[in-house]
Amino acid sequence: GMDAFQASNDFVEAINLANVAMGKGAKGAMEYAQKVEDLIGINMSDWITQMGTFNQMIAGFGIAQKDAAHMSQQLTQLGYDIQSAFNAKDIGQVMDRLQSGLAGQIKGMREYGVELSVAAMREFALERGITKTWTSMSMAEKTALRYAKIMADTGNIQKDLSRTLVTPANSLRVLNAQWQVATRYIGQFVSVIATRVIPVVQTAVAVIASLAKTLASAWGYALPDIPTTGIVGGLEDVEDAVDDVGGAAGG
Repeated sequence: GMDAFQASNDFVEAINLANVAMGKGAKGAMEYAQKVEDLIGINMSDWITQMGTFNQMIAGFGIAQKDAAHMSQQLTQLGYDIQSAFNAKDIGQVMDRLQSGLAGQIKGMREYGVELSVAAMREFALERGITKTWTSMSMAEKTALRYAKIMADTGNIQKDLSRTLVTPANSLRVLNAQWQVATRYIGQFVSVIATRVIPVVQTAVAVIASLAKTLASAWGYALPDIPTTGIVGGLEDVEDAVDDVGGAAGG
């Protein structure tokens, strides 16, 4: 029950993130994510969340929105391919390493055969005819080059997930993702029912409470008197004590 509600709510939050981060590109991202879910079985809620996170980060580095949307889609897909190729248990760790690599933190990506050191990036740029020095490049330029280097160094494992869907490890991952999808749809159904039923129940409860209160009063129920003199006196004592302290401090 609560898991289904949570899965449904997570999906709504993923959509909200995509809309905020990707703007006009959110619709296309959603359509692509739906295709991924239908063809490969990856929970599109997770896919959209990763895309939105990548997009927010990349756009923040100064990359144009259209390019950021494309890069985010490719990096999300690459993350799942890396998980498949290296049999990584935690997809979150893979995505974190990709994000760190884009920001210039090189250690994590080395485990996947991607070298993003300054020396490697300078050589990569020169190979592509870029003579501008690395230190003089903008954050957007460095991010774009790191992205290109990541994609170049992982060419051999791209689409690994789709190629190896029948392996036991990937089959289990897909089965787990499909269960999450089913839970999400159950949550959406329950949410619709709850939205319609809860207001009716609230109204009924309010009527019952009002009727009970009226009957209780008619049968002579009354709250006990609460003495106030002790409370007021106590408050006055506190005020006097505060005044005394204030006077002493002022003196």
